[in-house]
Amino acid sequence: MNIRLILALVMAALVFIIIFSLVRKRAAMNDQIKQRMQEIQDMDSGETSQAREFSQEEIGYERREAARRLEDMPFYERVIQPAKEYIGRNMMKLAPTSIHEYLSHLMILAGRDRRSVGTFIFRVIVFAVVFGAFFFWINMGSKDPLPQRITFVLLGVGLGFALPIMDLRKKIRLRQEAIKRKLPELLDLLVVSVEAGLSFDAAMRKICDRMDGPLALEGRHMLDDVRMGMTRRSALQGMAQRCEVQEVSLFVTSIIQSERLGSNIGNTLQVQADNVRERHRQWVKAMALKAPVKIVLPLVLFILPAIFIVALGPAIFNIMAGFMGK
Repeated sequence: MNIRLILALVMAALVFIIIFSLVRKRAAMNDQIKQRMQEIQDMDSGETSQAREFSQEEIGYERREAARRLEDMPFYERVIQPAKEYIGRNMMKLAPTSIHEYLSHLMILAGRDRRSVGTFIFRVIVFAVVFGAFFFWINMGSKDPLPQRITFVLLGVGLGFALPIMDLRKKIRLRQEAIKRKLPELLDLLVVSVEAGLSFDAAMRKICDRMDGPLALEGRHMLDDVRMGMTRRSALQGMAQRCEVQEVSLFVTSIIQSERLGSNIGNTLQVQADNVRERHRQWVKAMALKAPVKIVLPLVLFILPAIFIVALGPAIFNIMAGFMGK
């Protein structure tokens, strides 16, 4: 009974938080409309009464437009998304700063914004509650001791916590592999462009605008940082930190060192292109050597049973028919 009461309290708290976030968002929108009305009234304080009437009509029109836009928004954007962000922000206030920084770093490695940490926390909480409730429902009719049942429920909660983190790490790994695949092509194009007379920034801009994928996005991000006033060294280091790929870090280090020493950037890019191409070739060979090991499990589970059925099935049926005939 105590476990059922705790589960009911948790579900009631979640429902209360969702409803409270929805009401708070509505109240914030009304406060914004009132503030806008007050600003327009202050601006029109020195005008004639006719101009004031016209401004009131504009305010009414803006208010109707804001309400209409709210009604046109999908249910997910009106209710679910604000609830996720609200719960995530409040949960992160209770967590240590180190956890928030660690999750922010993982979000950046996955190609997301830092603000998506709250959504990720909401997802982890939902998975933990759902899996904990599911394991509790499975174990509700059992006659096991209470500590064993609590351990079973805690196992479900732990599984719910682990699944979103595993999914996030998988996305990070896939993104880093995509960056590794695109880096040799990017360096080859950079070498050709720089040798043709373009500067490093111009060549990088032209190549990234024509390419797709996470590496091109990071290149455009780096160039935008330089355009906003950041030094090229800091922008390149930020790009390496957002990718966290060894080949990208070596490329960034070589460019920074070449710029500091004043050496020819074309020769540096050529050396890095050859080095990255060789590393990419070795990485492809390593992945190919892992293929026979990975194919063992589907071979044993799916292919060999089918071969045994096709090869030995008729003989087994003939033997059974012979025994039954006797």
